[in-house]
Amino acid sequence: MSSYEQDGGAPVGARLLDRWQGQALLESELARRAGGAPSDLETLAAAVAAGWVDRVPAIERGPRGWTCLRCGGSAIRLLPCGRCGRTDCPFCEECATLGPARGCDRLYRFPARPATPWPAPGGGCPLGAPDSPSWPRLPFRLTPAQRRVADALARWATEPAGPGSMLLWAACGAGKTEMLLAAAAATLRAQGRVLVATPRREVVRELEPRIRSAFAPLPVSAWYGGAPEESRPDPGAPLVVATTHQCLRFHRAFHLVAVDEVDAFPFRDHEILRRAVERAALPGAKRLWVSATPPTWLRRQAGGRGGGRGRGRTGLLFLPVRPHGHALPEPRLLWDPRLLAWQVPGAWPRRLAVWLRASRARGARLLIFVPTVTLAQALPPVLARLVGEPVGTIWAGHPARDETLERFRRGRVGVLVSTSLLERGVTLPAVDVMVLFPEHPVFDAAALVQMAGRSGRSPEDPAGRVLFAGAWPSREVWRALLAVRGMNRRAAREGLLGSAAPGEAP
Repeated sequence: MSSYEQDGGAPVGARLLDRWQGQALLESELARRAGGAPSDLETLAAAVAAGWVDRVPAIERGPRGWTCLRCGGSAIRLLPCGRCGRTDCPFCEECATLGPARGCDRLYRFPARPATPWPAPGGGCPLGAPDSPSWPRLPFRLTPAQRRVADALARWATEPAGPGSMLLWAACGAGKTEMLLAAAAATLRAQGRVLVATPRREVVRELEPRIRSAFAPLPVSAWYGGAPEESRPDPGAPLVVATTHQCLRFHRAFHLVAVDEVDAFPFRDHEILRRAVERAALPGAKRLWVSATPPTWLRRQAGGRGGGRGRGRTGLLFLPVRPHGHALPEPRLLWDPRLLAWQVPGAWPRRLAVWLRASRARGARLLIFVPTVTLAQALPPVLARLVGEPVGTIWAGHPARDETLERFRRGRVGVLVSTSLLERGVTLPAVDVMVLFPEHPVFDAAALVQMAGRSGRSPEDPAGRVLFAGAWPSREVWRALLAVRGMNRRAAREGLLGSAAPGEAP
């Protein structure tokens, strides 16, 4: 029997359990959400006493020191506390962005709802959509290469004997999100719950409407910092899209946890976020890792082989080609120490200026990545003299960044300088890419591959042009170049180049 059920009736506080199911919430959060209603808090205490809800200290002290039980972190400081009045109350610094976890607070872990047919909106019969052959509804038909991967993921997601986790290693622009949805659909058809997590809030905001449209009329909730409450009406929704930070709020709630862009900051270097993803999964759940540039730890888990044996292994699926069937644009390299004097237009190598003008002459937009905000602010007037037209700029703190990006999308700005802000989640037709100073330590191989991957994504301009221009080469530059070439070689070896046609609208 599920921990959510009891003989002869619903558990104590069933309404509250439905409201907060599958979540890990602090007592201070619950009091705030309940509006301080004594009846809710008393019912919650009764549910704890009856064993329906697990209650633990938010921070506990063990043999090795303090540990936060919400995030598993050990970066604990002793600070004055307005909640308990102590001058040395433990405070977790690692998950403070979700609200303070203090030693005087308690953490409640709510059980997930049992797997049952999802009710139709407003009640009534279970939804018919999961049984429809046209569900989920994608905006295009899958290519043969995509269909092969999608079918393999759907089988894996519902096969108990398969590996417990899977790495989908796909080229930039190969349609990996749509492949991820195949595993999600298979899990939902089996009445499971699905979490799609990604490190960046912007990606959640971009994914939510796509997923909501594909899986309509199934309820979808979006969880990210600053999200309006109305966008996440049901924490028990069968399909949740969230940032990896928000995964700290979930506890054993999902049958499939899919992490898109697993290599992106901050997830790639953040052990706490990896633990949060693990805790969001139910025992025996499947985990899907999706990346164009998977980190070393994940490549080692996958072992370079497809489909490991046993639930403790990570399987591996490749999708090395874009839907249009053309090879990924391979970066050209230009090294010239004179670029260190970039403030002087005359110091720029002539062939670099020729390359920039040739892109504009062929009608392509120019996206120029730089390693620092200082360069993003100072470079546009210099470039404007080189290309003979105004140059836009964007970085994370730019006051008009959304407006500037939209003008670039619409072609009202032909040349845009950006920090690594736009290395992911941006698809534009006819874009050529230049990375200036790719040898800078802020750019690793994964970031360089992602930036190069902004070019050549559309069927109208599948070749694209990519240039890495700096003062001298670096190890990360060579690693990025080899990664792009390796993906193209794999696609050619599998006979995929030139064979995949753009998908048609259904």
